Amino acid sequence: EESKELLTFYRKLGRIRCENPVLAEGDFAILHESEQALAFERKNEKGHLVVAANRGASPLLLTLPDSGTELLSRKKVGKRVEILPNEVKIYKV
Repeated sequence: EESKELLTFYRKLGRIRCENPVLAEGDFAILHESEQALAFERKNEKGHLVVAANRGASPLLLTLPDSGTELLSRKKVGKRVEILPNEVKIYKV
Protein backbone atom coordinates (compact mmCIF):
# COMPACT_ATOMS: atom_id res chain seq x y z
CA GLU A 1 0.00 0.00 0.00
CA GLU A 2 2.71 2.49 1.02
CA SER A 3 4.92 1.67 -1.98
CA LYS A 4 1.92 2.17 -4.32
CA GLU A 5 1.33 5.65 -2.82
CA LEU A 6 5.02 6.48 -3.20
CA LEU A 7 5.00 5.33 -6.84
CA THR A 8 1.93 7.50 -7.52
CA PHE A 9 3.69 10.48 -5.89
CA TYR A 10 6.81 9.99 -8.04
CA ARG A 11 4.70 9.72 -11.18
CA LYS A 12 3.01 13.02 -10.33
CA LEU A 13 6.43 14.62 -9.81
CA GLY A 14 7.60 13.29 -13.18
CA ARG A 15 4.49 14.67 -14.89
CA ILE A 16 5.01 18.08 -13.28
CA ARG A 17 8.68 18.09 -14.33
CA CYS A 18 7.80 17.26 -17.95
CA GLU A 19 4.99 19.83 -18.13
CA ASN A 20 7.03 22.64 -16.54
CA PRO A 21 10.48 23.12 -18.11
CA VAL A 22 10.88 26.21 -15.90
CA LEU A 23 11.97 23.77 -13.16
CA ALA A 24 15.19 23.13 -15.06
CA GLU A 25 15.62 26.38 -16.98
CA GLY A 26 14.18 29.17 -14.86
CA ASP A 27 15.83 31.71 -12.62
CA PHE A 28 16.18 30.47 -9.04
CA ALA A 29 15.47 32.38 -5.82
CA ILE A 30 15.03 31.26 -2.19
CA LEU A 31 11.76 32.51 -0.67
CA HIS A 32 12.10 30.89 2.77
CA GLU A 33 14.95 29.02 4.40
CA SER A 34 15.14 27.59 7.89
CA GLU A 35 16.45 24.49 9.58
CA GLN A 36 13.07 22.81 9.08
CA ALA A 37 11.70 24.25 5.82
CA LEU A 38 12.69 25.48 2.39
CA ALA A 39 10.71 27.35 -0.27
CA PHE A 40 12.10 28.51 -3.59
CA GLU A 41 10.85 29.82 -6.90
CA ARG A 42 11.85 29.12 -10.48
CA LYS A 43 10.64 31.53 -13.13
CA ASN A 44 11.20 32.62 -16.71
CA GLU A 45 9.08 33.81 -19.62
CA LYS A 46 7.46 30.35 -19.88
CA GLY A 47 6.32 29.96 -16.28
CA HIS A 48 6.61 30.62 -12.58
CA LEU A 49 6.66 27.87 -9.93
CA VAL A 50 7.15 27.84 -6.17
CA VAL A 51 8.32 24.65 -4.43
CA ALA A 52 7.93 24.40 -0.65
CA ALA A 53 9.03 21.58 1.66
CA ASN A 54 8.40 21.41 5.39
CA ARG A 55 10.15 18.74 7.44
CA GLY A 56 9.44 20.45 10.74
CA ALA A 57 6.85 19.68 13.41
CA SER A 58 4.85 22.89 12.84
CA PRO A 59 2.99 24.15 9.76
CA LEU A 60 4.78 26.65 7.52
CA LEU A 61 2.76 29.71 6.47
CA LEU A 62 4.00 31.07 3.17
CA THR A 63 2.97 34.03 1.03
CA LEU A 64 3.17 33.26 -2.68
CA PRO A 65 3.98 35.95 -5.27
CA ASP A 66 0.44 35.47 -6.63
CA SER A 67 -2.52 33.10 -6.38
CA GLY A 68 -2.36 29.97 -8.51
CA THR A 69 -2.66 26.19 -8.52
CA GLU A 70 -1.07 23.55 -6.29
CA LEU A 71 0.16 21.08 -8.91
CA LEU A 72 0.14 17.84 -6.91
CA SER A 73 -3.53 18.20 -5.97
CA ARG A 74 -4.48 20.52 -8.89
CA LYS A 75 -6.37 22.76 -6.44
CA LYS A 76 -6.62 26.54 -6.79
CA VAL A 77 -4.94 28.49 -3.97
CA GLY A 78 -4.74 32.09 -2.81
CA LYS A 79 -1.54 33.96 -2.08
CA ARG A 80 -1.34 32.74 1.55
CA VAL A 81 -0.76 28.98 1.87
CA GLU A 82 0.01 26.51 4.63
CA ILE A 83 2.48 23.65 4.23
CA LEU A 84 1.89 20.99 6.86
CA PRO A 85 4.69 19.10 8.63
CA ASN A 86 6.41 16.56 6.37
CA GLU A 87 4.71 17.96 3.29
CA VAL A 88 5.90 19.15 -0.10
CA LYS A 89 3.86 21.49 -2.31
CA ILE A 90 4.47 22.78 -5.84
CA TYR A 91 2.58 25.91 -6.90
CA LYS A 92 2.12 27.34 -10.37
CA VAL A 93 1.66 31.10 -9.88
